[in-house]
Amino acid sequence: MKYFIFISKLFLDALRDTIKIVNYFKLRNFNGFFVVLKLFLIRFFYAFPYIRNLKKINLDLSLKDEVNLCYNYINLNNTVKAIDIKGYTETFKINNDIFEKIKQEILNNNNDVSAKKNLNNIIIRKNDSENEKEYLIRLTENRVSRVTGVLNLDRSKYLREFVLSKELIKLVSSYINSKTLSINASYFISLPVKTSEQEKFENAQYFHWDNDFRKFLKLYIYLTDVDDLSGPHVYVEGSHKNKKFKHGLPRLYSDENIYNSYSRVKKFYGKKGSFFFTDSYGLHKGEKPKSSARILLNIHFGSDKIKYHPDDLILKI
Repeated sequence: MKYFIFISKLFLDALRDTIKIVNYFKLRNFNGFFVVLKLFLIRFFYAFPYIRNLKKINLDLSLKDEVNLCYNYINLNNTVKAIDIKGYTETFKINNDIFEKIKQEILNNNNDVSAKKNLNNIIIRKNDSENEKEYLIRLTENRVSRVTGVLNLDRSKYLREFVLSKELIKLVSSYINSKTLSINASYFISLPVKTSEQEKFENAQYFHWDNDFRKFLKLYIYLTDVDDLSGPHVYVEGSHKNKKFKHGLPRLYSDENIYNSYSRVKKFYGKKGSFFFTDSYGLHKGEKPKSSARILLNIHFGSDKIKYHPDDLILKI
């Protein structure tokens, strides 16, 4: 009986979430009508780990040596294997010169911007006269809990060069085992302000898991130093392969629930310019900043031809 109830709930969740996402992001406008069916099938059938785990990684046996990924010398096959086992990579670091150029592109040229809890109707974009510190102070004083924006990679030269570098694309395509990649680039500014429980839900500050493609990988880049006080990204190791039955629905879960259920929970700390990959089908969240703001980039790579924003890229390898 419990399995029948679970499948019924999963079916209804998949239907509800598909309708919500398609309407909210107006996906039919730039994907066509069949995106509704495609997304529903993903959100229902690929919510079962057994089905998703059938899509294996695709290692390139000719790659034996380390490659240079933005001045990080890594073995691609070993890195892909690590993601397959744990759900994430170690933390790498972008070259400082390249990082500063990327950061300026993001803060000064953002386009599709939205905010949570903008009580005072303030200007959310960074003013040309403001430096980064002044911008974050202004947002905090006006009790803005989060700012988000979608980036157009065609207008972000240095970020595009990094995201579409042959080494990075090889890593991603090997993991998700696809010759077609859907790529979305977004940024998130999380601020240390008092928030309601509803805002914490909306700000992804409760544990959850994503199910946007048959298989996908996310690249996170910290644009500020991140420690325990600035809301690190948190990930439950191995949950991209197997979750507890009670976490099988794509819903939000409390810290107590997750920490009492899993022993290996990874927090990602790092200086500005740090980056790492995770399979966000696993349980994860961003912690609420305690005293300092966090700015990060979130680049997702999906195995299906689905755009979640008109500026998303479809890359054929």
